[in-house]
Amino acid sequence: MNGTASQRERHQGSLGLAIPRAASKFPGRSDQNAPDMNVRRVFLHAQHDSETCPKATLYTAKAEDVMAVTYEPFTLPSDESAAVPLVDAENDYIQSVLDPEKRTYDAAIPVELHLQKELSNPHSRAKKQARWQAALSRRREILAQYVRNELKDLKGRTRREARAEAVWSRWVHRGGEAAALRQKGRRARKERKQDERLRNLVLKEEPNQIVPAAP
Repeated sequence: MNGTASQRERHQGSLGLAIPRAASKFPGRSDQNAPDMNVRRVFLHAQHDSETCPKATLYTAKAEDVMAVTYEPFTLPSDESAAVPLVDAENDYIQSVLDPEKRTYDAAIPVELHLQKELSNPHSRAKKQARWQAALSRRREILAQYVRNELKDLKGRTRREARAEAVWSRWVHRGGEAAALRQKGRRARKERKQDERLRNLVLKEEPNQIVPAAP
């Protein structure tokens, strides 16, 4: 068998064929460079023509118009406790449009200040929080007014009882009693329908149905 293999190798060698060597079970060197690591790579960048500005037309803005300052925000007062200046010229502007001769608003004020309500997002978190706080303070003020009215004349009641009746009157005035009555009616109708369904329930005769015997 070994003689046959050696003869085959000598025959292939005489023909100029590469004779594969036996693979070794031990790993060879791992620090050898890959064949393509010594190749120098050359990156070719595409050549672009220099950008040219288009010719100016009637719709092209001038450089001085682009750089002109058209809006200057108002300066806050140095005193932090002082009130922030407000610009309320919406009604004056509407009146000037209806009657141009009576133009009372200051035309030098930037137009952004006239449209501050339209340009601001009404659904922002700050606006929602402000509306919620305003509604909460309004409800508290109305409740305090009810309590003050009840405390003016106690009519033999204690202050605690008068305050409780004020809260009750406020709750009734807001529609709490009517809502409670509606909820009570819906609950009663639901229970009545459920009892009616149970009374009208008819079971089919099945093997697992047992009819209790008469006592």
